[in-house]
Amino acid sequence: MKKGRISIFFLLLSIWVGHIFATQQDGNLIYFVDTANFKMLEQDKTFFQLYFYVAPSQLDFRKEEGKYIASFQIHLTLRDTLGNEVKDETWKNLVMLNTLQETKVGTPIFDVQSYLLDPGIYDLHIRVTDLNSDKYGDLSSKVRVRRFSDDRFELSDIQFAISIKRSNSKMDRYFKSGLKIMPNPTRIFGINLPIMYFYLEVYNLNYKEGGNGTYEYEICVYDENNRKVITVPKVKKPILSRTEIINNGLNVIKLATGYYILSIKVQDNTNGNVAIAQDRFQIYRPPAGPIAKLSKFPVLTEKLAQEYYDEIKYIATKDELKIYKSLNLEGKRNFLQKFWNDRDPDPNTPMNEAYQEHLRRLKYVREHFSSSLKDGLKTDMGRIYIIYGEPDEIERHLREAGYKPYEIWKYFSKQGGIEFIFADIKGTGEYELLHSTARKERKDYDWRKWIKVR
Repeated sequence: MKKGRISIFFLLLSIWVGHIFATQQDGNLIYFVDTANFKMLEQDKTFFQLYFYVAPSQLDFRKEEGKYIASFQIHLTLRDTLGNEVKDETWKNLVMLNTLQETKVGTPIFDVQSYLLDPGIYDLHIRVTDLNSDKYGDLSSKVRVRRFSDDRFELSDIQFAISIKRSNSKMDRYFKSGLKIMPNPTRIFGINLPIMYFYLEVYNLNYKEGGNGTYEYEICVYDENNRKVITVPKVKKPILSRTEIINNGLNVIKLATGYYILSIKVQDNTNGNVAIAQDRFQIYRPPAGPIAKLSKFPVLTEKLAQEYYDEIKYIATKDELKIYKSLNLEGKRNFLQKFWNDRDPDPNTPMNEAYQEHLRRLKYVREHFSSSLKDGLKTDMGRIYIIYGEPDEIERHLREAGYKPYEIWKYFSKQGGIEFIFADIKGTGEYELLHSTARKERKDYDWRKWIKVR
């Protein structure tokens, strides 16, 4: 038997951005963006799709003639590695709901944009603006547009979806390959979305007209410890063309809260060629017992009110902090409730994901950056971690000859890629920020002079 080739396409979230999380945005309007690459037959271009998700609670609705109406605008630009503008587009979306309750927990708002692009790396910038208020959300990131082969056996990216149905409506923006695919840019499944739908294309099968060749695929799910938690029996299908599609729904209701890898292995049985596509998704299950939404902040004392102020001062606007300081204790309590409710990315879930992530960051900062003399929240590393979260990559230089210990934190998908350089200048174990490429952060391109051992 002829030995086949194996191709593996694994989206490394720490390097190339596929799923762009809401916490990677600037501004006060939270949304989700996901991307996927597909091959264009008989063209050198790649079919590149962007999927958007906005929760109704993020928008300002106004009552008009018995309806609640919101309008938001999306401005998108793409630039190639030379800085040339490839796309510069603006479009508006109108949302009309029947009741005030729907504006709080109504149907999520989706959008999709499709482009034919040359393969390569692009700088993507998106601004979503609520046209009824001053709320906006900025996102800057590098995205990869894949290059597909004309003859190598390979797979497209995986598109995650909330539903996939047969359709003949080719004018529908969600239409692809005879299907209407409603995307799930959050990639979050669970109680509200127990079936994880996904779509994948298979390219360059060994098709022969009148032949009886077959291909087969196997679906597995792995947890964060690389343990296989779901295995679907192999499915064998006839090869009817050089390109085939795989669309399926997988019941994930029994999975615990956490991150998982969906792995799809496809084999062409005529020649043994194998390709594997993998990508990450998330399961959320509400905890047993009290629901994890913020029902009410505790009664505040002056000390507790100051502690809450210290915990939000890096992520709140100047106006918000000014208002907070001007309020009495009950007013501050109500302010905190509204502050976090406004930042809840999806009121349809029992958990306020933004608040839970903030609590996780606070816990990490205090456990890793605190000393006997200083709360980790008041250190440079603590501040950056609270604002930007876990770095995608950390370079630790603890014993570099001629230099004091220093670290470089890298965020590949924030503001198009940024770095923070910290050093233990005083030899106390506390790392101070020397230089950053992020907007509105300290800049000193000659930062190495501060860490030279004299």
